[in-house]
Amino acid sequence: MELLEFLTGLFGENQTITLDDLKTAVSQNKDVKFVDLKDGGYVDAGKYNDVVKDLNTANQTINTLQNTAKTYEGVDVMGLQTELAQLKDKYDQDIKQQKIDAAIALALTKAGAINVKAAKALLEIDPEKAEFDGNGELKGLTEKLEALKTAEDSKMLFQQATKPEIKGFDPAEGITDTDGIQEPATLAEAIKLSLSAQSDAN
Repeated sequence: MELLEFLTGLFGENQTITLDDLKTAVSQNKDVKFVDLKDGGYVDAGKYNDVVKDLNTANQTINTLQNTAKTYEGVDVMGLQTELAQLKDKYDQDIKQQKIDAAIALALTKAGAINVKAAKALLEIDPEKAEFDGNGELKGLTEKLEALKTAEDSKMLFQQATKPEIKGFDPAEGITDTDGIQEPATLAEAIKLSLSAQSDAN
């Protein structure tokens, strides 16, 4: 409401008004209130609404926190945190052990292990000290495998690479059958042997 409109409604059509008239007009108007601004008696409506809104939000937050706290009544929060930390450590250890087992099994297979399980049992690898290099290979595994493959008490667990022995054949020596008879090495010797056999038969 504009000030002029407010005063016109308060004083009416009178151009002049006495103090008594003013008191009477104010007392009869329920919408008029006088406050001392220096005492903070007046608050802007917008600011008042903002304060009320903030208070409502704060009350809702407090209620939510109180309800959440009730769900943890009797619960050892510190104990839960410790248990969660232990579970995380166990999970990390299990994942690391799986990676180690997979790396060992693959390396043993590539190395020609006849029995992967038996060969793996001879590998002394501490999971807590085991480390992987940038290529995902288990550090020190290659050296340990080579030691197993060459050790007298474990090399039988791996396929040994042996070269087949190839014996030469000298045609001049001919071929001897199981009866100790020398086979002919040339066509001429074969004809000669055949004629000789026929002569012996006659």
